[in-house]
Amino acid sequence: MALWEWAGAGAVFLAAVVFCVRLMKRGLTTLEDERAQCLERIRQMEEKIQEDQKNMASSEHLRVARAGLEDLLRLAGNPPGMRLESLAKGQGEARGEALVLHLPEGEVRISLNMRERELKGVRKVVHGHGRWHLNGLGLNEEYTDLVPLMHALSARLAMHLGGGESTSAPFCPLGDPAADVPPELPHLARRFSSARPVRQKRPPVVRHDEEEGRLERLRRLEDARAARKQLRANPGPTGSRHR
Repeated sequence: MALWEWAGAGAVFLAAVVFCVRLMKRGLTTLEDERAQCLERIRQMEEKIQEDQKNMASSEHLRVARAGLEDLLRLAGNPPGMRLESLAKGQGEARGEALVLHLPEGEVRISLNMRERELKGVRKVVHGHGRWHLNGLGLNEEYTDLVPLMHALSARLAMHLGGGESTSAPFCPLGDPAADVPPELPHLARRFSSARPVRQKRPPVVRHDEEEGRLERLRRLEDARAARKQLRANPGPTGSRHR
């Protein structure tokens, strides 16, 4: 072969190698870009959900919680002695709306505390972060999200249906749908798992010194009022009053 033929074959081979390398790099880069775009879409959806939750009133959150509890009871076959009741404003915790789950051994109260502020300039109501409270049957817990609250109620129903407090099996009346499902990818599993521990709600502590101080101030106020009444009832001689 002539020299120019060897040069042409080398150029073609070099071009093929460069093309293959660029194709491989582009393919790997495309997968990374798709992964980054997927994570970005997940982040945007999470932000949108959080923004929508800010515009939801506490009554809407309680309706969602009631629908979830009704589904749990329905999946359990609506066992006798279990029913769900909604309390109107003025009857629940902190005079707000609440849900009461009646069980054979007692009742469990689910309430939501959420701050609401009205923006008069734009005529819009802004809702703050809510805190769910679970009380009854030895439970006094606080949650910042509805998902762990539903897990706690599901565990309580599983204990009752299992016939004892030592039951540790999850509440799956229709079987475990995730038994044959592979685990989530590590970078996605971290996003959907809550690492926040359950906060035990402490009962209010009444300080005796503050109570005694308040009673002392009330006694002083009553003494001052009695002294004023006595001065008005027994005025001094004419001219002794200060003008």
